Amino acid sequence: MSAEYSSTVYFLCQQCDGWIIGSAADPENDDPRDIDIIIPFSKWHMAIGVLPKKKDKIKVNTFGGFKFKDSDGVEIDMWPGELNTVLTSYVSQYLYHPWYGIRYKRY
Repeated sequence: MSAEYSSTVYFLCQQCDGWIIGSAADPENDDPRDIDIIIPFSKWHMAIGVLPKKKDKIKVNTFGGFKFKDSDGVEIDMWPGELNTVLTSYVSQYLYHPWYGIRYKRY
């Protein structure tokens, strides 16, 4: 995935301490279909502020979060959760935090 992310993705990672997981965190994937971001429960109240104003543009996802397109047309799938849950379960092979420049790959 390119190092270029939308301003919404950067906000979710920088201000809300979100982690990009899945195919969008894979450095080999130049065209992920969406960007999955896990947001700590303590920052969820900030993250929901990026949701589109029109509620018909928001879908509830499997993990109790939301799927939507941001103002740049990027499809974002975000949900509340803790990083340790992702690290201790096989949710995804890749995790990435662009603000800190930390990337994990599960082998």
